[in-house]
Amino acid sequence: MDYDDNPSVEMLFRQASMTAHTYFHEAIEAIDSCFGEGYAQEHPELIGAFMQTTALDRGRGTVRNRVYYKKSGCTWNRLRKLLAPSRIRKS
Repeated sequence: MDYDDNPSVEMLFRQASMTAHTYFHEAIEAIDSCFGEGYAQEHPELIGAFMQTTALDRGRGTVRNRVYYKKSGCTWNRLRKLLAPSRIRKS
């Protein structure tokens, strides 16, 4: 898949679903590792808080990087390759 600076709405919705799934499982793993197996299931409010905090933090970083690299003349494709070369897949 090639990344572009203007992804489609469908692509954004698909990505949002995958991201939420990832945050959900990261939350359960992190909470259970701190408080013991099953604690996350008993306290779903912690899962929600973790997911919200993660999304806000990662979103803020993404916006900051987009603004910085846009000002520097770096394209979004170039930024993705610089930050995560192992995650770029060509199809």
